[in-house]
Amino acid sequence: MQPGSLLALSVLVASTSAATCWGDVQTDIANWSQAFWDARAKMCSNSACGLQQPCTVKGSKKVGDKTLSLQLVRRNWANTQGYKDCWDATNDIINQCIYGQHLRNGYWEWEGQYFEIQSWFEE
Repeated sequence: MQPGSLLALSVLVASTSAATCWGDVQTDIANWSQAFWDARAKMCSNSACGLQQPCTVKGSKKVGDKTLSLQLVRRNWANTQGYKDCWDATNDIINQCIYGQHLRNGYWEWEGQYFEIQSWFEE
């Protein structure tokens, strides 16, 4: 393998597991993390979604006097089917965005699969 090929391969592998995160920094967002993990479990185990079907799962968690609500969406495009990376993709969003950057929103896309978490605090 050529040295340039190894570099290109490492860039490709790194890009497949990167979530894109956005929103305002919320330093204590991990206090509500169970809502994200619960939505992930419902979606990826297919307990709240049809097997390998597009789906939206909603969740919420109250800590003190603040309630965080969220929705987790999965869909695909380009004539692709299935969500083989559901567990890994949603894990990347939660770990990289919620824990890593302290942001409430993120998405992950690869090979026609798209996963997105959006969350907000209820007034």
